[in-house]
Amino acid sequence: MTPRSALRLAVVPVIILAGCAGPPDDSADGSATPRLIERASPSPSSSPSRPAPLPFRGTERAEPDVLVWSQEFDGPAGSLLDPETWLVNDYASHPSQSLTSWTARPENVSLTGDGALRITAREEDWEDPYGTETDYTSGRIETVDAFRYGSIEGRVKATAGLGTLSAFWMLGRYEVDGETWPGAGEIDIVELVDEADLVHGTVHGATRIDGHWQQGGTRDAEGGWADEWHVYRVEWEPESIEFSVDGEVYYRITPDDLAEDQRWSFDEPQHILVNLAVGGSWASDPADPSVFPAEMLVDYIRVYGSEHHPRL
Repeated sequence: MTPRSALRLAVVPVIILAGCAGPPDDSADGSATPRLIERASPSPSSSPSRPAPLPFRGTERAEPDVLVWSQEFDGPAGSLLDPETWLVNDYASHPSQSLTSWTARPENVSLTGDGALRITAREEDWEDPYGTETDYTSGRIETVDAFRYGSIEGRVKATAGLGTLSAFWMLGRYEVDGETWPGAGEIDIVELVDEADLVHGTVHGATRIDGHWQQGGTRDAEGGWADEWHVYRVEWEPESIEFSVDGEVYYRITPDDLAEDQRWSFDEPQHILVNLAVGGSWASDPADPSVFPAEMLVDYIRVYGSEHHPRL
């Protein structure tokens, strides 16, 4: 794809401790300054659908251009994802997306029939298997396998509308030497919030006293990022993580960019996740019913030059 000529760089380091995070706030001259908002961070280890930790076997790291793993989402319209490859969540989400219940129904997560994955957020009364009631349903999926280092990219068409948050991201595997989030790391390849006017690329790690830090960058575009296909990618190396959209790099972080009390938390395998959330502590309240049903489409996800860590 050809990047839009109107793209304008706006890279903003954001360092937040103790579980509070905030996207950048654009100023009148197009620059950005950080601000704090109430955005609760996830606690993946407490998710009821996560299985107990199991051992992984790891492969040697492949050469940079070698395709290690991919999902092209081919299959009949309405069909479900392969459970040997994907864990499809089925519970009310963490409080940071407090209005949403994830479900494994084809109404929320299924193939389109023309080579894409469709995640659909719907306004409807719902009670999850644990008795939690919500006003919206949607989908959240994660890979059974994990990966370390390499290039991870997805071709995504996100939605726009107040109350929506489209995310393609990575999360440290269930447990590494007794450590879960944030010490096992989180790499948000892309998050698109509300009107999807900014691409957010973010990393989350742990401090040396078991707190949480976050840094990230943004990129804007005239007309926003919704309703068109874009390729979002991270280049993950032992000493750097680089974010790009449609081939244009907009943010890079290395251990040298961290404060003294922050730990580099990106040396262990991570799972790949995709979800479309509604409301919560970052996205706005979904005030316009015409936004729903809202859709997030994924054409493919591909991993190059990585270590592949299949679950035993």
